[in-house]
Amino acid sequence: MSKTKEKIKKIGILHREEGPMPDRLIEEINKKEIEGITAEKCKISEIHLAEPCEYTVIIDRASHCLPFLREYVKNALLSGCYVINNPYRFEPDKFFDYTVAKRTGINLPKTVLLPSKTYRVDPCYRHIEQEDLMNLSYPLNWDKITSYIGFPAVLKPALGVGWKHLTMVKNFQELIAAYDRSGHHVMILQEKIEYQHFVRTFVLGKKYVCPVKYIPEKREYICDHKHLARDIGKYIVNTSIKLCKALDYDMNIVEWAIKDGIPYAIDFTDLVPDANPQSITHFYYEWFIEHMTKIALEYALHTPKSRCWPSINNLIGQTVEKYS
Repeated sequence: MSKTKEKIKKIGILHREEGPMPDRLIEEINKKEIEGITAEKCKISEIHLAEPCEYTVIIDRASHCLPFLREYVKNALLSGCYVINNPYRFEPDKFFDYTVAKRTGINLPKTVLLPSKTYRVDPCYRHIEQEDLMNLSYPLNWDKITSYIGFPAVLKPALGVGWKHLTMVKNFQELIAAYDRSGHHVMILQEKIEYQHFVRTFVLGKKYVCPVKYIPEKREYICDHKHLARDIGKYIVNTSIKLCKALDYDMNIVEWAIKDGIPYAIDFTDLVPDANPQSITHFYYEWFIEHMTKIALEYALHTPKSRCWPSINNLIGQTVEKYS
């Protein structure tokens, strides 16, 4: 290999079919003409054990769909490639992330984790027998649970994305019916915040933040640059950064429901944020391209040390003042 090729740092984009964003991002990175840096779509065949990765940075928007790609990016990380997002933190583990947020003093809806209604039958694993459940306390104390959470409430999977299997329940009968339908999913029951304002906050590189007015009922982004009061806007920006640093997310959306002037973090595991201009509007699409380009080039020029997520250590037992 020539010395010229040895100096090339490659940024790889791992993606699915998602509109013009991947091609446009590659184009914008290459248009900067930074010496020794180039961007391209990842092309992968077989993976050899502990083989080096040809990329300095990978922007991963696909491995959550294909287990083979998940193994690829884990191997890439171990070889020194910086992967966005960290493949060891890519599980949408909502309840754990809520727990981290709670320990940092962030306002959250009341939240309870429920054992699954049934258990998956998988021929690769031993069948679950009744005696395997001896550590679980049944029946669930629904009176205690619902007295704490109240109604209306939200029932959703602890490992869910994209609002799949999410149900709004207005009363006990609706809750039980939804829980009975949930099958093998481990579910979260959460207080429904009756918000006056809803914000989806793009956070890239743990420092670039864009809070967007959003209408959940219509799944609609509203291009409004003055939709937040100064103090609430500052809190949302700073807290979204703090949350993504703690959870080691370089590409994420933090959702905030604002009720009576108080912002509540209701979801922050959207690790492959929608970046299609047809849905997020042309303005926010351009913002995403601009700042994702910045992050990719920054990380290629000064590559952070890859890690298997030690950043939680300083949060254990620590609390901070709540917003009020």
